[in-house]
Amino acid sequence: MNVYQFHFLTGDGGRPTLDFSECGDDAEAARAAFRHLRQHRSCSGVEVYDGQRLVVTVAVPPSAEDVLPDAPR
Repeated sequence: MNVYQFHFLTGDGGRPTLDFSECGDDAEAARAAFRHLRQHRSCSGVEVYDGQRLVVTVAVPPSAEDVLPDAPR
């Protein structure tokens, strides 16, 4: 088991919070990133590190209204 770092990101490039989680491998850490991100709704994404190595970046997709503001509802 490795201790992975979860660096949360805001839309303006800030890094307001840092979490740690023990995971068996990179795939488990990636799944944990989605769980952690759901707990930090004000954040726009999370970068997961194993030491200095970037494992994965998970970004919250923009809503359809942001992408297609004139789309019919």
